[in-house]
Amino acid sequence: MLLFSILQPLLKTALKQQPDFRPQTPEEIERELQQKLASLGISLGVAASYEQHTTQPISEEKKTAVLDIVELRSALKQQIDLAEIKREVEKILKQLLTFPEPAAHTQELELRVAGLILPYCKKYVENFPQDVLVSEFAVEMNLQDIVDFHADNSVLTEQELDELVEQYTVQIIQAILNHPLIPQKSARRIGMDLKTTALKDDRGTALYTAADAQFLGFLIDDPALVERSGEVGLLAILISGRKWNKIDSESLFRSAVLYTLEAMAKKQYIPSILIRGHTEDHPIAYILTEYISHNLGQTLEVIISFIEDFLETVRKVLNTSEETFIDFFYSLCLPKLKAIFDNNIHESFDRFVDIFRREYQSSQRSLRSKIFFFKRCADLCELSFYSYEAVRTLVKAQGGEVYAKEQLDLGTKHFALRNNIPISESSDLLTQKNSLSELLFFALKQRTLEALDIVENALISIIMTDLLFFINNLRNAFDHDYAQGRSTSNLDYNRWEEMVSECSKSYCRLFLGRSLNDIERYHFEQIYRKAVEQFLSFFELQAPTLLSTDLKLEAKIKRPEENLKEQFLKFLRSLHDSLTNFNPYKSGSPDPLEQEKSKPTTATLSLEMAQTRAFLLESDLQLSDYTLEALSSAICADTKDKAALLQALRAVSDLTQKVQSSTEINALITLLKNLLQRINLLYILNEEEKELWKRSLSTSISELEQSDPIAISSYGIVLDQIESWDISDHRIIQEWKNPETTIFRLEQLLFILLETRSIEKIRELIGEFKLWVELNAPRMGQTKRKAFEQRISFLSEFIDQGTVKLKLLRLSLKLLQYLQVSLEITDWHPNPAYVLEDLLAVETSPKRLRHIEAILLVQDPRKTADLITKFETILQERCRQSASGYSYYTEEEQELMRSRLSRFAGLQQIPGWKIKKFRLVYAVCRLLAALLKRRSN
Repeated sequence: MLLFSILQPLLKTALKQQPDFRPQTPEEIERELQQKLASLGISLGVAASYEQHTTQPISEEKKTAVLDIVELRSALKQQIDLAEIKREVEKILKQLLTFPEPAAHTQELELRVAGLILPYCKKYVENFPQDVLVSEFAVEMNLQDIVDFHADNSVLTEQELDELVEQYTVQIIQAILNHPLIPQKSARRIGMDLKTTALKDDRGTALYTAADAQFLGFLIDDPALVERSGEVGLLAILISGRKWNKIDSESLFRSAVLYTLEAMAKKQYIPSILIRGHTEDHPIAYILTEYISHNLGQTLEVIISFIEDFLETVRKVLNTSEETFIDFFYSLCLPKLKAIFDNNIHESFDRFVDIFRREYQSSQRSLRSKIFFFKRCADLCELSFYSYEAVRTLVKAQGGEVYAKEQLDLGTKHFALRNNIPISESSDLLTQKNSLSELLFFALKQRTLEALDIVENALISIIMTDLLFFINNLRNAFDHDYAQGRSTSNLDYNRWEEMVSECSKSYCRLFLGRSLNDIERYHFEQIYRKAVEQFLSFFELQAPTLLSTDLKLEAKIKRPEENLKEQFLKFLRSLHDSLTNFNPYKSGSPDPLEQEKSKPTTATLSLEMAQTRAFLLESDLQLSDYTLEALSSAICADTKDKAALLQALRAVSDLTQKVQSSTEINALITLLKNLLQRINLLYILNEEEKELWKRSLSTSISELEQSDPIAISSYGIVLDQIESWDISDHRIIQEWKNPETTIFRLEQLLFILLETRSIEKIRELIGEFKLWVELNAPRMGQTKRKAFEQRISFLSEFIDQGTVKLKLLRLSLKLLQYLQVSLEITDWHPNPAYVLEDLLAVETSPKRLRHIEAILLVQDPRKTADLITKFETILQERCRQSASGYSYYTEEEQELMRSRLSRFAGLQQIPGWKIKKFRLVYAVCRLLAALLKRRSN
């Protein structure tokens, strides 16, 4: 045991340092590469001789069906030989043109050119006579009509002489193609190859240069493709085949290059990753594939050298420690990543690298986490490249909409496919269109038309930040387990719905170009929640698995994630359509009292449209005063529709499973007792049904009475779900005026008021609401009037408790908040760098800020002062405008960050005795939290 206790730390360290994957052997990597290439119809074949007498690059059927690497290598070898002949002819011409009497050397030129071209013709031209001598072949060349040796070459500059030699060389080789011994069918093929490649080198406009031919020749001299030259040789052959138009399929080329790069990376011990709900992915290989597609104009040597250097750099960075990984990535990999896209990346991209860094630091920081960090950065870098082109075109150029839309299509398509995001509402491959890009293009175009008074660079910066925030939030939503189809629980759905909420808010910001104020945010929340209920509700997405009676006979039942992806774009389009006319302040906006006529409420929806009990069980049926009154009014002796009556009774029964707080339980118990007394009056039911429902209601009442939590526990449930405590008086009044505001939300609003307002102010707001109800009561229906009467009774009962009781309640809620924070904080001594990053991040949640505030209150004041000073310094630097007009934060975000700085700087002004009080309170709460956790475990 003593030996084990001594060795245990060493064992833990050793296990921690082991890689979290099993590296493949070179043989396994090569076998996997061959299998993947074979699935594309690419055969590595058998290393064979190059003497294949053909001038056809790739046969027509092989262009789309099968690509033989041996045949492709032979065709490239033929092209290399032709490029070599061209270089030698240029050398001969330069020598002859510098002689004093060049005209006398025409015959020598013909003999030397014939000596160069004759072996090529015997090797590659079909049916060419093999016994032809050099002198016989030179007789029919007739090059004297091409080369003008009588011209005065002494007055030509070096560049003009090179151009003259280039012109003569092209004409000479084209004249040779008309030689009587060369069949014209073969001559046309050679001519096509010459026209597209060898005759256009670095002095022309072609992609492929003589230097490329020489570099490729070194790589493919060895017949073995995956032995000495390895995958580098295969990659060079594929790139050369694409440059020389011998591979005409873009998708085939990209896939083959991707698989080859994967093999190269794996041999550098850079593994792929498995993405949940998706497939195997190798982000390093993918981004290098993008580099090749963006840089085909570079020489082959430059491309290969960049790829090998990039892979070596990534290997080094991945092998660094957890502490130095981020620093090495910023200094070594990030510049190369931007260079892949010619450094045409807007500065806003750097902000999102910081977001991904925080994601990495909160992860396990394993090798898989590091590669995921590469993936996040590379995917968004590519999207930023295309988006920047689109935004810049829309802002700067009039009439450049077609190009901008094309760039946005490419960027969103690549990013969506890489991150399992839907881009089309149709599953039909023939009718698919990029709906996501269409919505984004509409929003971007609207932004550029409305923001005419903003400086161009500043406008581009703001739009790029808003666009990338939305796309990244969309990626977050589809990274979640629920979106991956791995979870079917309502709890996971609720967590995913929070991400959808963030995604909706970011799209609203992109669409409108500004952040919503408090009351606008409230109206917007109503919009997207209705859209979620219509398209993305838990029941709607899981219905095929819940209701077997509603299943249609189909050849293939869609998986949950496929169903969700189809519905998500409908949700986004509905949200988009709502935002086109969004203005909560305009005259004629729908009155909350009239919503029942224009749009069915949750209660009426359950009565009129829901046909199964499963809908009521799984939908987000709100437990509001209005819902209870609507159900109560539907269950009466005057009801003529038995189906609607039974549906209402089932809805009431289902509500017992949705209550959370003590107030909700008491309200529902009151309703159930009233209904229990009313059952005998329901003449539409027979005696047996009445007895059945009496027993059901009595059972529900008993269950609720037994599950009724104590008041302090109920308060904790309500407090835990308060997202923001900063709510205006106007918004509170609007929420009270909305008949569908839940009882749970009413409790939250009262707790917020008690925490942030004086008791006199609360009475004033409640009085204003009572006056509004009295003035509008004649216009209300009976159901809504009763609902508002219940609401007034609830508010009055709260405020009439008396000042002493309210102050005691306020103190109890404050202590309860301290206890909740103590339960939620797992690390009271976090790394100061991580805390600083959370303070500087705009997207940091209010709950996390409260946690940081508690941590800073209990730690050494000198450390707190040092952290606040660093926060202020970095914030000032980020807010400073650069020469390009870009700043890290937008103007609205700068205001938010300044208010955050003021809030945390105020911690330094708290008197010492208060600091001691906070420390004592948190010490006691932490002790209680530890006891509660131990008891729960």
